[in-house]
Amino acid sequence: MILSYSKPEFVDLILLGKKIHTIREDAPQRWKAGREIQHWLGNPRNVHAKNKPREFLKGVCFSVQSIKIECMDRSNWGIYYRVWIDGKAVSCPDCSVLAENDGLTSDEFSLWFLKGQDVFVGKIIHFTDLRY
Repeated sequence: MILSYSKPEFVDLILLGKKIHTIREDAPQRWKAGREIQHWLGNPRNVHAKNKPREFLKGVCFSVQSIKIECMDRSNWGIYYRVWIDGKAVSCPDCSVLAENDGLTSDEFSLWFLKGQDVFVGKIIHFTDLRY
């Protein structure tokens, strides 16, 4: 299955083993352990894009975990949020590790998933055997 990325810096982070999972909505429950992953920079269905989409790696989904990210408060200093993985609350230090393993800072993480919404529900698609 195709995983496309809009941030070019994700390519190097994945190739260097620093981005070890991605978080996506998955309402149809398509992602499962053992599925092939085709990592693309850009959307391969958008062949007319200014920067041509390209596949940069093939891999396998090691495992999938459910994730819920909820905005608890918004202020001038940022977004205070809580995370649940497989229904269990995640501590603040572990949220920083989660964000880093997804290729983002804590601030980028909250803006990425909670921009324009108060709750994000999705799946962590693991590229390694790490689980939270």
